[in-house]
Amino acid sequence: MGSVAGNKIDLWTRETIGLRKLDGQWLMIHDHVSVPIDLKTGAGVTDYRP
Repeated sequence: MGSVAGNKIDLWTRETIGLRKLDGQWLMIHDHVSVPIDLKTGAGVTDYRP
């Protein structure tokens, strides 16, 4: 659980990162964060509960 402007939020997210090893060092080259999708509407769902 995090906070935004001092207000608590409870939000499901998924994060995908892409890494590449360059000159012996791992670097993050891609970062994507998303929320679950309502398959009927295609809209992001921010109030999802399991």
